[in-house]
Amino acid sequence: MLVLVELLSVLKKINEILENRRRETLDIRKNIDAVLSLPIVWFDLNFLIIKRASEYEFNVSGVDYIHVASMELN
Repeated sequence: MLVLVELLSVLKKINEILENRRRETLDIRKNIDAVLSLPIVWFDLNFLIIKRASEYEFNVSGVDYIHVASMELN
């Protein structure tokens, strides 16, 4: 789910840049649908991931801690 949240955020930022340059914007829904059409393995965000993420001391956001912990544990 967090990957989709990140994707949505990036697509919105790209559209802001395109709008500022008076260019055609991306169809966010079609892009999300394209990603969802891929084979996806869904992981439950469990307490083990949250516990592991709380041990990091990187200079990144909490959401990025969850991404790293999910990758390490899976």
